[in-house]
Amino acid sequence: MENFGRLDYWLKNTWLKVARLYNQEAQKKGITLTIAQLLLSVDKEGTPSSLLGPMLGMEASSITRTIKSLVDKKWIVKKNDKYDGRVTLIFLTDLGVEKRREAKLKVEVFNQEMKKVIPEDMYNDFFEVIKIINNHIDNNNIFNTINDDE
Repeated sequence: MENFGRLDYWLKNTWLKVARLYNQEAQKKGITLTIAQLLLSVDKEGTPSSLLGPMLGMEASSITRTIKSLVDKKWIVKKNDKYDGRVTLIFLTDLGVEKRREAKLKVEVFNQEMKKVIPEDMYNDFFEVIKIINNHIDNNNIFNTINDDE
């Protein structure tokens, strides 16, 4: 198996399977994985709209369209921050809270199912490995040592 040792391949392959699984469930409720993730990312105290894009790995134009769509559906509302008028906070409406509850249930079921089939020590090790990968990517220019002319 040629891709066995390729961490990037397995991360992407696994995420695509997880995303497909979540999208299939989300579509049953008339939403998408992206919308579910956004709903799960909004705090009760409000979340700055400028943070949602980076949290979800979305470009500004895409997150703007998604937020507008959710405002139109009355799942979220936008309010200016009372301390800094330049900041727009996103809050869930009652309908948004209900949609969030549905999304959260699916996430909990997925995680419970994985805990059934992955031994606890391996489950915990996975998170340690993911932290190391994320920290290394955040703190290093991994491709800095490669000469692009080669």
